[in-house]
Amino acid sequence: MPMSTGVYYSEIANNPNRLWDLVRMGNFDRQWSAPTAMWPGGYPFSYFWNQDLQAVEYSPNINPTKQLSSDSNYATMIYTSRIDSLWQATLGMHSYTIGPIWLNADGTPDPNGTNRYELYYEAGFPTNLGVWVTFRAIQYTQPWNNMNDFILIGVTFKNYGLLDVKADGHPTSTTNKINALALAWHSGDIGSLMISTAGGRGASTWGYARMSGYIADNDPNGNPWDTQVSYPGVNPANYPSYPGPNSSVPAGKRDMGINISIYNYYTDIWIGKTWLGAKQDTLGLYSDPNASTIFGTDPVGIGSERGWYTSSETGVGGLENELDASSIYTIATGEWYQDGGKSGDASKLNLAPNSNFFQSGTPGDVLSFVPKASPAKPDGDLKSQTGALTNVWENGWTKGYTATTNFDGDSFIGNGPYSLNVGQAVTIVGAEYAGFRMGGLLNSLQAARYAWEHGGVPAGPAAPDMKASITV
Repeated sequence: MPMSTGVYYSEIANNPNRLWDLVRMGNFDRQWSAPTAMWPGGYPFSYFWNQDLQAVEYSPNINPTKQLSSDSNYATMIYTSRIDSLWQATLGMHSYTIGPIWLNADGTPDPNGTNRYELYYEAGFPTNLGVWVTFRAIQYTQPWNNMNDFILIGVTFKNYGLLDVKADGHPTSTTNKINALALAWHSGDIGSLMISTAGGRGASTWGYARMSGYIADNDPNGNPWDTQVSYPGVNPANYPSYPGPNSSVPAGKRDMGINISIYNYYTDIWIGKTWLGAKQDTLGLYSDPNASTIFGTDPVGIGSERGWYTSSETGVGGLENELDASSIYTIATGEWYQDGGKSGDASKLNLAPNSNFFQSGTPGDVLSFVPKASPAKPDGDLKSQTGALTNVWENGWTKGYTATTNFDGDSFIGNGPYSLNVGQAVTIVGAEYAGFRMGGLLNSLQAARYAWEHGGVPAGPAAPDMKASITV
């Protein structure tokens, strides 16, 4: 649900001091009437407490009143009805939504659901940073080869220059340049929130380790998987110190893959998310020209460098504060710093430019960071921390990290930063996917990458008409 459509239970519509989620994915109310992750992770339990997209810009003194920020150099991108009215009066543009609707394989509407090739949703809305946001989500329906086990999302940011950070309807600039914009996607891992048959919140049971992590091992093509994952861990009652260093759980005491501990539901469903790329346009097609970060890199990394230029970490250790733009920005761009979350401790943050990649720069000022002539992998985020991976009992996972959460920090992936002159746009493309254990998850990730790279999936036969009747 984009902010232009509605706000979730902790936010207050049209109050700039109580708005931060650009897009909320599920649990808009306290009754969890909408699950927070796709099938098979969304029934009969909600895997995440929350899922959110937040966009933050770094620009010197862009936010002098420090609205939703501890630092005047950071500003959170938000929508209000006053912003909508300003854009309508000034540019003739206002917020809209399309769908969700069925589409055919050629992209035309399928209003009667004859083929049901894909389910499509779109929303567009203006923001206080002078940027028009278009959010798109696609899920395919073909029930084979994991082709319906993922959702593709695209977030387009187009700069119109109409800056109104306070969102009061009084712009301070009509030619504002976006200097360094970053996008964060975060999820609150819980694994065991029941969804009742009436569609609301049921039992809340936290009996198993709420695990997240990052898989950095290579795929069959020799390139990093580059995926953040969330999965049900070991029952801490059987092994209280899990997942400590060099941990091992006695045979027969692992109880792995279980959600809803009071019922011992065995699902072993793993859910993942990743950035697929970013394009210099308003559509985000794979064939379109790649965007570049402000440091001149690919948005994600190509081939063996896949994942180098994105962030993956958790908000544990005091790193996360949704109401502080500087906090979210640091997590979303953590790889570019000397320690942008790698230590998992806010007191150890070091926002100097990462010495692997940069030759100079002022700490905290990404606009001053100067890349080396031959830079190496930036390693300031948690995914690059050595020794952060504990025993997961899954073949093929030897690089990356694992982490537990207890309502003390979400799992994050971040992308950026990007600069946008007036009239320029960038579309960031990501995917959410799920599967049985790690193998199923990685199969779904491969399917998601295939779909984006090929502009869709092979179309199947039309959806059958079915009728159930009692014959006895």
